[in-house]
Amino acid sequence: DGRVRTADFSNTVVVMTSNIGSQRILETDPKLFESQDGRDALRDVLRDELKNFLRPEFLNRIDDVIIFRPLSKEDLRGIVGIQLKRLERLLADRELKLELSDAAKAHLVEISYEPAFGARPLKRSILKKLQDPLAEEILAGGYATGATVRVDSDGETFTFHKG
Repeated sequence: DGRVRTADFSNTVVVMTSNIGSQRILETDPKLFESQDGRDALRDVLRDELKNFLRPEFLNRIDDVIIFRPLSKEDLRGIVGIQLKRLERLLADRELKLELSDAAKAHLVEISYEPAFGARPLKRSILKKLQDPLAEEILAGGYATGATVRVDSDGETFTFHKG
């Protein structure tokens, strides 16, 4: 460690992540993920990608490779609620509540869906489209303590209603 003490790694699992082969995964028919044969075929293709990028000595020390399929819009819909909880906690400090309509959640998914980038664009969309405008309105004194902020969307823009 940083104090020249020996560390015991005998019971350690090291997890590494990489985007090696991610373009191949994005180009793959999603039905391949549904069967074991399809996943095995994809794993073989990705092993070749890893061989082109990593030295054999290092690759030989990797016990297993796990392949994740790209997030679907349905997956992203489930993540919306998780990400909104963070914003709700920030608003709770100001004694404000947040309610998003189904249309607003669907709009968030649409503007954030980029299979190559996973859920990160969703975080940015929540920050830019919801959190920043709410912060400006709060600083301008637009919401009273105990208010509920209702957010809706027409599929193009978000609208904020004081309740």
